[in-house]
Amino acid sequence: MRPCTVSPLSLLAFTLMLLVPACREDAESPTGPETGTSLATTATTALAFAGMTTGNEFSCGVATDGRGFCWGWDADGQVGNGTTIPGTTTGQLTPAAVAGGLRFRQLSAGFSSACGVTTDYRAYCWGRNDRGGLGDGTTTQHLTPVAVAGGHKFSQVEIAFEHTCGLSYPDNKAWCWGWNSDGESRRCGSRRCSSADS
Repeated sequence: MRPCTVSPLSLLAFTLMLLVPACREDAESPTGPETGTSLATTATTALAFAGMTTGNEFSCGVATDGRGFCWGWDADGQVGNGTTIPGTTTGQLTPAAVAGGLRFRQLSAGFSSACGVTTDYRAYCWGRNDRGGLGDGTTTQHLTPVAVAGGHKFSQVEIAFEHTCGLSYPDNKAWCWGWNSDGESRRCGSRRCSSADS
């Protein structure tokens, strides 16, 4: 008997098949933008995305020109445009540019914060930071991107509830930071554990 292998693309397609029906709120969902809904940077230029990520009630995307955009729930600054929409309002209804003029290779949306890797392989995070998941050495909330401490370059970052991990560039080492209640925020590739800024 041969072992069964699954390609990453097949796994992604299967995951999307499971998630898309769960997003439905009515018989018409999911739908594209309503006529007149602004998903444009100007009245004539619609956004095109090279990559997308979804978090807890908000989403982000990397536009084909590398600009980062986020939209949705924004009580903790996870949209990254320098503002919050607290309380029970509907959130940021259209894509808002992530502040700072950064160009991204990749974005990751988490619970109430987001991170991204820029075209020069630097990691930046923004939003809620109660347990240090933004990686800047503080537990201060940031409404705009802040650089991850330590001077490392990354090819990828993934943020979860209140911890983040990144894959360093070009040496492909795992670095993690933030909440470590169950050992999730450790780098242990060589049987030695350390934080992102050590």
